[in-house]
Amino acid sequence: MLLGGPGVGRDVVVAATISESTWWSYRLGFPGTGRWLEIFNSDVYDTFINPRVAGNGGAIIADGPSAHDMPSSAEVVIPANRSLYQIRPRFSPVIAAPAPDTARQSTDDCCRQLSPD
Repeated sequence: MLLGGPGVGRDVVVAATISESTWWSYRLGFPGTGRWLEIFNSDVYDTFINPRVAGNGGAIIADGPSAHDMPSSAEVVIPANRSLYQIRPRFSPVIAAPAPDTARQSTDDCCRQLSPD
C-alpha cells in the first residue's frame, strides 16, 4: 500500500502479512528508486528483546524492475504476522524509473520529485 499523493508530502510504503512464515526476499513495488528508510517494523519490541528479529536493517535500496504497478522495486523481508513502513528520506534525490508501457498509469501519478517540507 502506498500512502500519500501529489503535493501531500513524502511517500510511505506499507507492507503487512498475516502469514505464519516470514517472507524473505519478497519483491515489493516502490514509487521511485533510491534509499528508503524502515521507520517501523512491528517485529521489534520496545520492552522485549526479540532474539530473532526479521527486518531490513533500517533501510532498503529500491533499484529493481517495476512491481505492483509501481515503477521500481526492492527485495524486502516481511516478518511473519507483522507490518513494515518504509519512507523516502526527506532530502533523498528521486530518480523515476521509466514506465514499462504507455497503457499503464502515468508515472507522474506514482513518481514525482518531492520538495522538502
